[in-house]
Amino acid sequence: MDSNGDLYRTKAAFLFREEVNALLDACADRIKPLVTLAVYTGMRFGDLTGLEWRDVDIT
Repeated sequence: MDSNGDLYRTKAAFLFREEVNALLDACADRIKPLVTLAVYTGMRFGDLTGLEWRDVDIT
């Protein structure tokens, strides 16, 4: 926030398909599912690590 209490606006950054593939290829197998979920949902680290099964609706 700035001194007026307004949120800063930042330009969103998106990965190209090739960049996503390179990122996932470079990930260790144990974190690849977490990174995949982050890339395709836009969730941040805190959101991902706070997920519980009751938050998941696959219907």
